[in-house]
Amino acid sequence: MRGKALLILCAFLVIADYVIAKVKVEKINETKLISEEQLKKQIGFVVSPDSKHYACVVNIDGKTCLIRDGVEGARYDDIIIKSLRFSPNSQSLIYFAKKGVKYCAVFDGQEGPLYGNMYLGIVFSADGKRLAYNLSEGGKFPLVVDGVVSSLGSGAVYKRFSPDGKHLAYAQINKNKVGLVVDDKVVADEVVAWENHLKVGDFDDKVVVSFSKNGGRVSWGEFDGVKTIIYVDAKKDGVYDKVLHLPVFSENGRSVAYVAVKNNQWYVVCNGNPELIPDKAAIVVLSPDGNDVVYLGLSGGKCYIVKNGSKISSLYNDIDPYSIHFSGDSKHMMFSAKDNQNKWVLVVDGKEGAHYDSIVGDPKFSPKGGRYIYSASRNGKQFVVVDGHESKGYDSAFGGVFSVDGAHYAYKARDGKKWLILLDDDEVLNVEDQKSEIVFESFNKFHFIEEKAGSVCLREVTFVFQE
Repeated sequence: MRGKALLILCAFLVIADYVIAKVKVEKINETKLISEEQLKKQIGFVVSPDSKHYACVVNIDGKTCLIRDGVEGARYDDIIIKSLRFSPNSQSLIYFAKKGVKYCAVFDGQEGPLYGNMYLGIVFSADGKRLAYNLSEGGKFPLVVDGVVSSLGSGAVYKRFSPDGKHLAYAQINKNKVGLVVDDKVVADEVVAWENHLKVGDFDDKVVVSFSKNGGRVSWGEFDGVKTIIYVDAKKDGVYDKVLHLPVFSENGRSVAYVAVKNNQWYVVCNGNPELIPDKAAIVVLSPDGNDVVYLGLSGGKCYIVKNGSKISSLYNDIDPYSIHFSGDSKHMMFSAKDNQNKWVLVVDGKEGAHYDSIVGDPKFSPKGGRYIYSASRNGKQFVVVDGHESKGYDSAFGGVFSVDGAHYAYKARDGKKWLILLDDDEVLNVEDQKSEIVFESFNKFHFIEEKAGSVCLREVTFVFQE
């Protein structure tokens, strides 16, 4: 008995250490990315997705040039600021520049051919190795893929690479029809374009094709003038009067699902099997392992959640359909909902948290699942909530992110005129003008980009634990 009691006490002490352990900033490395003089001439900028690189456009002696991490590029008559784009892996950068009366694409400092004009539909592959964009020449919009003008790509829109970068799909405008091209083959004469609420692919407002994460599977919809035909892996999956959204793949690619309507009856279709449902539905979500099928039901002005055929939530005034998601290990699920008092609540694994005036931004699970973080507001104050624990109220609080092991979290907050970086709810840094998100590199190190004392710098923060 004494041994068991000692074991329980030791376990409690470990948990207590985790809960009450304080953090202390051990070291801050600062790397200047843009100097004071360069910043004064800045007219536009972009930050890399990994929050480590900064590129800006400046005016110098009547010319325009790009400065990337302090290194000045060639000077041009103009640079289209909206064209500045880092690749998803943060290693490459493209922009469109004007030379005389023509334009060229500048990719990692290398100029492409000159054309009459450029179109802003720039798309990178996830690994940054492939690139597609449109030109504008003589009323036509030829497509350039990996530096080569495609013979099929005139009028190409809604471009998207598969996650593995091996495939490229886009809609092609041809007179009054919009076809679908996948890997230079026309696979649909009249493709269905859905609203891009999830912002898959690039920044287009429409999306026409869905790829599995490994790029091995693909799905789209074709309109035959009356019906919508869904194709999965180039095979007909079903014919319906209406399909509500782009078919979605599970993360492992084993399952694909969508919401459809036929003869005024509503279905959730998973892996080609239509399941008749009692009410309307807005969207279907799959767990990463493909084993769980969740959809948002609509009935009598109310919303509810159904998982694997069983209703698992109360009735709510509203549910944010794009807040429904699983943890990476598929063991946990969350969504945000508006209650009968028009207050917002985050529901995690069926349990409601505190009720707020609003939920700010997108709630997140920790990388390994099990923990969650989000921002919310109540009575003019904002809070960061972690695992149901509410932080001190601030004038603004957002940008919460977990460390790679999920043990720690950081976020940004404003208290009056003072901006702060908080780590595990401890105010560890004052900041002036944070330009990027906080990104953890390891369990005890994070970084961000800040405009400070007239320049732009990368700040890398290492912290230690203390009792």
